[in-house]
Amino acid sequence: MKRLTEEARASFEESKNEERQRIKTVVIDPTSHPDLAYDQLRLLVLQMKMLTQASGGADQLQKQVNPYHEDAELTLQVLKTLQHHEQSGSKP
Repeated sequence: MKRLTEEARASFEESKNEERQRIKTVVIDPTSHPDLAYDQLRLLVLQMKMLTQASGGADQLQKQVNPYHEDAELTLQVLKTLQHHEQSGSKP
């Protein structure tokens, strides 16, 4: 029984590793597929908008930015842009 459990576990781990390898090989080359890269960018913008709304607004997220992170300035700029769109009623 123990041997069967170990074999099943090993088989599961092997299939999980194979799945990870398949996922890792799917990469969008923005040079070859700028349309797919743009679609991905649009999804990211929509995700940022939804996160901002769900968290209570860009100002709430701005309070969470760690100024010591290397991307803090860029993150704040993005949040300020989202906040501007929230206030103006514009669509990103």
